Amino acid sequence: MGENIAFIIPAIVLLGGFGFVYAGIYSRMKARELAHRERLAMIERGLVPPPESDPKQLYASVLVARAGTRSSRQRSAGVLIVGLGLGLMMIISFVANDPQIGLGVGGAVTIFGAAMLVNAHLGRDETPAPAPFSPPPPPPTAPPSEPPRG
Repeated sequence: MGENIAFIIPAIVLLGGFGFVYAGIYSRMKARELAHRERLAMIERGLVPPPESDPKQLYASVLVARAGTRSSRQRSAGVLIVGLGLGLMMIISFVANDPQIGLGVGGAVTIFGAAMLVNAHLGRDETPAPAPFSPPPPPPTAPPSEPPRG
């Protein structure tokens, strides 16, 4: 039974991770679909959708917002991968009763995480400042068709 649990726990963790990623992707897909349907319904009713709901502007604003967090996300991922590498190093060393095997596998993953940390540190200054959103100017008013009576 002890040997089987060594395979069951990682399988459950992997399936849970894939399920979590799938749920996130699915919820984003549904949110985009609902926003698209709402925009189409407004157009069908003859209403002009506001510029914030324009997909091109919305996508551009999302990219600008994400650009500011790219460095912090890579830093977080780097820390997690370094921790994963150190954990693998310890587990494999104890299971195999040979520290060199654990050092090889866990060290490779740790180096990958360290590279992500360096990349996050180097990419920190390249982040563009988000552009302020300015709504389009109102259309000009038409001159009166008849002169005022006095």
